[in-house]
Amino acid sequence: MSDETGYPLHLSAAHLFLIPLLVLTPIFLWKLDLPFIASSYGPDYVVLELFALCVFLILMIFAWDRLRNPGERTLEHALPVLTFVALSLYFVVQVTEYSAKSADWSCYVDAARALIEGKSPYFNGCYIYPPILAVVLSWFYYVIEWGAIALNVVPQPDLIWNGVFYLYQCAQFFSVVWALVLSFRFLSLLRVEVKTAAIMIAVVFVFNVPLLRTFRHQQINLWVLDLVLYAILALQRRPWLSGLATAIAAHLKLYPLVFLPWLVAMRKFRALAWTTVAICLIAVLQVFIGGEFWLWEELVLFVPTFPSGTAFRDNSLHSLIFNTAHGINWFIGLSRELVGAMITVLVWGARAGVLLWFALRFVRREKSYRVATAQAFSIDELETHRVIGNLLDSLASVLLISPMVWEHHYVLAMPLIFQVIAIHGRKDPWRVGTAVFLICCVPVFDLFPLSYHRLAGLIWLLWLSPPTIRSSHS
Repeated sequence: MSDETGYPLHLSAAHLFLIPLLVLTPIFLWKLDLPFIASSYGPDYVVLELFALCVFLILMIFAWDRLRNPGERTLEHALPVLTFVALSLYFVVQVTEYSAKSADWSCYVDAARALIEGKSPYFNGCYIYPPILAVVLSWFYYVIEWGAIALNVVPQPDLIWNGVFYLYQCAQFFSVVWALVLSFRFLSLLRVEVKTAAIMIAVVFVFNVPLLRTFRHQQINLWVLDLVLYAILALQRRPWLSGLATAIAAHLKLYPLVFLPWLVAMRKFRALAWTTVAICLIAVLQVFIGGEFWLWEELVLFVPTFPSGTAFRDNSLHSLIFNTAHGINWFIGLSRELVGAMITVLVWGARAGVLLWFALRFVRREKSYRVATAQAFSIDELETHRVIGNLLDSLASVLLISPMVWEHHYVLAMPLIFQVIAIHGRKDPWRVGTAVFLICCVPVFDLFPLSYHRLAGLIWLLWLSPPTIRSSHS
């Protein structure tokens, strides 16, 4: 991916060839069983440690290549490179050192196993995503099975699933690396100074409980974040790539579908058309390659049964209203049926209120955009702020109206965090900082009502960022 931002940190398409090298080299070293290679935690862990070593060596070569000339060692040039390298090392530790398989991973594996056996991935209600994740993991299983045979390794199921897990953890690392690069591009688009951008990215990525929980639970939120962030960045110049990225993200989780009405409202019909075509094409290819049309029938049947959050750490409006109502009812003693009906009315009323709020924000932003363009400010810059503001509002809206919002879902709020800090951070640092702190830094715990701090931080962050558009020259 080429960088068009002018930042000294840039990756070219040639760097993509390093990915298979980094993934496959540890496997071949493990297969050689050399006497001078050992592991901290036994043979199942050695491949991950070797992957971390390979990443370290590549990053050192990358840093040397970018900083070898004395003229390239200025603070402005070196800081983003060093930030990228340091954060990449930090996250390869998260991926490899803390690699205990989570309950979420077990749900993914159970769904993929069910597909291999010709069963529905939704058989036990644990897998709650579109089918493509389970399909891809089942393909990984077959690929690793073939690879084990090619390497003269007995293809035992447990060994193969360990291989699938290794590939998945590698993908988690590459996804956070891509997120770092995209974040630099995003902040450049917002005209943030290079040094400031590096500091912002370092702070937000390191002190980020939702991001750490994403790694802890082997969640796919980083992939969705990368794709929607790329979709936003590519919307104006490459609507076909924007549409493709949105479509892939929507096949991983349904959240990015919220972009579609906003694209209609902004009259971004090319991106809308590409997104729609890509969503359908991916579904057709999935059916054509695997003959799995019945999976979509299973998904349609499963969606109405999607669970709503009730845990205190679930920062959804449903969870907040549900637990508040039951807490009040503990004193009042109304019937369970009546309380349930009241909760349903309140939840849908709250969602309608949220949608109305974002509709009003859209109207205000569009009006501000028209006024600013009439004053002959930079049209491209104003259009950038318009698109980013509207699409980030759409992401925030889905976090507010979704029936279940765990802490790791707040990874999707990171672009909004960067935007608000970039535009409003200097004039209102304490309140913006407090809102970001509530989202990113507070640990996870189950204590009513304090566990809803991320929901409070998101609403406060939106409140601190009025939907007005101004040129940097105004």
